[in-house]
Formats: sequence, structure tokens, C-alpha cells
Amino acid sequence: MSEYNFLYDLPRVDFNQRGLHYLPRIQYGREHPRQFMECIFKDGIKGKPVLVWIHGGGWQDDNLTPSYRPEETLAELAESGFFIACIEYRLAQHASFPACITDCQKAVIYLKKHSTDFEIDPDRIGVWGESAGAHIAAMTALNFNKDPEAEVQAAVLWYCPSDLKIQMERKEEKDIVSSLLGCDAKKNPELVEKASPITYVGNRKIPFLLIHGDADQLVAYEQSVKFSEMLCHTGTKATLITVPGQGHGFFQGQEYYEDVINFLKTTLQETLKNSEVSLQYEKTMD
Repeated sequence: MSEYNFLYDLPRVDFNQRGLHYLPRIQYGREHPRQFMECIFKDGIKGKPVLVWIHGGGWQDDNLTPSYRPEETLAELAESGFFIACIEYRLAQHASFPACITDCQKAVIYLKKHSTDFEIDPDRIGVWGESAGAHIAAMTALNFNKDPEAEVQAAVLWYCPSDLKIQMERKEEKDIVSSLLGCDAKKNPELVEKASPITYVGNRKIPFLLIHGDADQLVAYEQSVKFSEMLCHTGTKATLITVPGQGHGFFQGQEYYEDVINFLKTTLQETLKNSEVSLQYEKTMD
């Protein structure tokens, strides 16, 4: 997952000019300098739902940072009342699996513990990741280690490597997965399974939105097909949107960003009854 198909340049946003607060570095952990987040929010709104953005990069690309993100979409969400936390995390060269995932969980727990300071709702947190970041988001959403403090309520996954056994079918990807695990992945199939989101389907039945290009050569589109089918089979609300002709990388077409906004507003921003997440979001699959 080290090569991306960049179809166009993502627009940058001056958050302050948009009337938003931008906090460039909040340390959520002390084990490593990369355990920090960049936060974007609108002042004067109490009980804000939270969105945690997680960048990709094959779990090891230090050129990608929390600022590698769809800023216009995140700004729109912040303007509508979301608290946005774009996280950095330890890469494979710093610490092996499950460090990158537990870092995401640490960020979630930090936000919950500081919910009063940030004026956020600790029971309305969603995660959105792309590529390796989607893998981290999926593992967090499914609460792979059953940490009660790290539970989230919704997940958006862009071209997610949900089954690392399939991911390893390409030789170069086998090496990347081995880096993530800190060992020869081929010789450790049990660890490969343990590090795959698909293993934890059914752990938590929160709403999922998966978006994947059917021409992706780095993370096979079939992974999202299989993952969404298995989620639905357990009674989990999972919607898969297929992007025709799209390779690996941020999507071309505003509609896919609108899909994310609509999903997050419906699942996290609407008034919740009895602390249950609304599952009203629907999208007809082509």
C-alpha cells in the first residue's frame, strides 16, 4: 500500500478563516512523539459528536501525517457541529502490531476523558480511515481487544484491507504485512488472522459505511465485498458503495464525500434515544 493513485489534489482549508478552531498538536500519549492529534471544531457548541480521522500509508509511510486528509469535508463536518480529531500513531518501524491500533484507542479514550474540556459527547464517536488507516479504524470499531473504554459508535472505511491473508497474495504486500506484525507473516498465520478486522466481525454491531474502487490494485475490492457481507450476516448495518473505475487513493467525485457526511450526520448527530445509535442511513447499491 505504498503506491497511491492520486486522481487530483485535495484542496487545503484555512480553518481559522472558516471560523473554526484549529489545535495543531494535542498529545494523547507519552510513549512516542507520534501519539498526537490535530483538532478542528466550532466554538460555542456543547455535546459535539466526534470524528476521528486516520490516515493511511501502509502502516509505515512517515511522509503521510494527520494533515493528509479531506480537509473540505472535515471542515464542513466541523461547521455543522462535529469535533474533528486527526490522529498520528506509531508506525510499524516504531512498534509492531497492535501498537497502531491501541494508539487509536488511546486517542479515543483521551477524548472521552477530556469530554468536558472539549465539550464533546463521549458516547457519540465515529472513526474514518483510508487504506491502512481504514484497517486501524475497523479494528477500533470492532473493538478487537474488547476494551470497554475504547468503544466507538460508527465507522467509515475507505478501501480497507480487512483480510490480511488476502492482502498478502501480492508479494510486496506480504512484506508490508510482515513489517506491521514484526515477524515473517507467512510463518505466522495465526497472527495474520489476529490482525485482520474480518476476524472480529460480530464483536460490535455499530453502523459501517465502506467505500471502495473496483479497480483498486493495492487493496482488492473483493475484500470490502466480503467484509460488508459478513457484517450484514451478523445483523450489523453495513453499506458498501462501489466507485467504478477507481484505483487506490482519494475518490474523484464529490458525491462520495457527501455520502460520508450524510452517514455521519445520521448515525452520530441526530438526537439519540436511550443512548442507541440511529440506523436510519440507507443507500441503494448499484
